[in-house]
Amino acid sequence: MGWTEKTAGSMSVTDPNPPGGWWERKPERFLDHPTIRKEILQLTSDKKPSRLGPVTELETMSRVVVPVMAGTEHLGYVFVLEVERELQEQDFVTLEQAATIIALEMSKNIAILEARRRVEGNFLDDLFFGQIESEDMISRRAAYLGLDPDLSSMVAVVDIDRLEEYIRHQKANEGSIQKIRRDIRDLIAAVVADRGVRAFMTEAGDSLIVVFQPVDSSFHEEILEELLNRVSKKHQGLSLSIGVSPVTKGFRNLTLSFTKAKQSLLLGKKIFP
Repeated sequence: MGWTEKTAGSMSVTDPNPPGGWWERKPERFLDHPTIRKEILQLTSDKKPSRLGPVTELETMSRVVVPVMAGTEHLGYVFVLEVERELQEQDFVTLEQAATIIALEMSKNIAILEARRRVEGNFLDDLFFGQIESEDMISRRAAYLGLDPDLSSMVAVVDIDRLEEYIRHQKANEGSIQKIRRDIRDLIAAVVADRGVRAFMTEAGDSLIVVFQPVDSSFHEEILEELLNRVSKKHQGLSLSIGVSPVTKGFRNLTLSFTKAKQSLLLGKKIFP
């Protein structure tokens, strides 16, 4: 029995009939345990299966952890409990094959997601930065993405605080930076999906512009707090600054909302430098 945790988001591979015990907990709660979290961080350089000892307070037995990789990038890990016996060399071969299949499926899904994000980003770039086409064309492109002018919307501008300092401290490379940006996008999408809200995103320099839909006036308070908490858990030492607009409707009003979100972000940085 085991599961993978995708670096951004989650993907489960679980036994449908577990024998009971700690694994009845939700996987995300188990993976939030500080000991498990520390182990995962230490595993980021590993490319081969590793055997980990038990975590007493979680009543676990020995575990085998198999990385799920696409090239040099870690997409997640398969955790396998040694319930009845210690795994042998042939078991490790089988697990590596399973991890390869999972990696292929995840890579395919990531490619589809990235293609959609490019289309989404192109539309928002045109909308926010003045390359406005006819109203009919805007409506068609928006409808393709599922963006509805009649639903209440909110625009947010998200900045990563002191990114250069964080990069130096973490000795991160360009690939790591892109991964952080991707993580933040995935976390935003995951947080709002739990509330029946969609997030449409594009990047502008070091900022991420997000259109949330549908929303109400209290939405930003809930979402921002949870997003900041999730980011700080996933990337220790990393923090975000976020400016948000009032709730509005209509595509034309979104450009004004974008301006107000930028002003909100700048004001917040002046008050809390």
